[in-house]
Amino acid sequence: MGGIISGEKCDAGNKTTGFVLMGDLLPDFLIIGGQKCGTTTLYFDLLASPQVYFPNDKEPGNLAYSDVLGKAGKSDYAHLYKGARRGQRRGDASTLYTMLENSERAAWHANQILGKEIDVFYVIRDPLDRIRSQYRHYWSTGSEDRPIDIAVLDDPEYVLRSSYAYQLKPWRDLFSDRVHVIQFETLIAQRCETANRIARILGIAPYGENIEREHVYNASEDRQSLGVGWKLFQGSQIYRNVLRPILSPQMRRRVRKRLLPPAPRPPSDELSESTVRELVSRLSKDLTKHSEVLGMAPWTVQSLLDAHLKTVS
Repeated sequence: MGGIISGEKCDAGNKTTGFVLMGDLLPDFLIIGGQKCGTTTLYFDLLASPQVYFPNDKEPGNLAYSDVLGKAGKSDYAHLYKGARRGQRRGDASTLYTMLENSERAAWHANQILGKEIDVFYVIRDPLDRIRSQYRHYWSTGSEDRPIDIAVLDDPEYVLRSSYAYQLKPWRDLFSDRVHVIQFETLIAQRCETANRIARILGIAPYGENIEREHVYNASEDRQSLGVGWKLFQGSQIYRNVLRPILSPQMRRRVRKRLLPPAPRPPSDELSESTVRELVSRLSKDLTKHSEVLGMAPWTVQSLLDAHLKTVS
C-alpha cells in the first residue's frame, strides 16, 4: 500500500525510468486533493520539471462528470493535452475528485478511461488547520460571512472535506498502491526532498533544486481580490483564446499579484475551545480509518485536542 511520502536527498542524481508516451493524450497521473491541503503548491513544484505537462487550467475536473466516458467527452479531455511533448508525464490536478459527492464517481471514471496503472497523489493536512484555511478561502471569495465558530459547525462541508479516509477510500479500492499520500506539513518542510521522491515515482529526473521553495501557493492569506472587472476580463475571448494560452501559470500568478489588491480576510479565524472539541468529535470516526486507508495515522483525537486546545489557551 502506498503510504505517506517522505523526503529524500535533494542531490538524488538524474536517473529516470525512461517513461515512454503511449496511447491517447490523456493524463497518466492525478493530484486528487484534498482541498486547501497544498495541492497548488504541489502543482507548481511539478511545473518546475520540464518532463511534466499540465493543461492551462489547473483543475479541469473532467473525471467528475459522466460525459468523459463518451467519445466526445474523452476527446475534449484529450484535447487539453495536445501541447504535451513526447515523453512528458501528463497531470490533472483537480481537488474536485475527492470531494465526497464526486469521489466514487471520479475514481470509477478514472479507472475506466485511464486504467489502473496511473499514479494518484493525495495531499492531507492537519484536519482543523484545513478547516480554518477553507473558511479563510471562502471568506476571501465572498461566499462566507458568518463567524467561524458558527460556519464550520453549521455547514457539514467543512468536516466532510477534512474526512480524508472517506474521501480517499474509493480511490484506494480501485488503485491500491498506486495511490501516494503526501502530508502537507512534510511537503512544506521538505519541499526539495518531497519533489525528488515524487520524481522517482513518476520516473522523471529530480527537479527539487528547480522549485521556488520560498513560495507556498494559493495560501488563503496571500490571495488577491478578483473584482467584477477582472472576472469579466478572464471570461473574455481575447483572454481565454489569446493571452491565457501563451502565459504560463507562474506568469499569470505574478500578474494577478502585481495588479490586484489583497483579498478580504475574516475578523478572526480562531476556533473556540468548544468548537475544537466538537470538530474533533465529528472527525473521530474518520480518524480511526486513517491507518487502513491512508497507510498511516498522522493524527489521533488526542493529538488534535492537544495541538489545538494549546493554541486556544
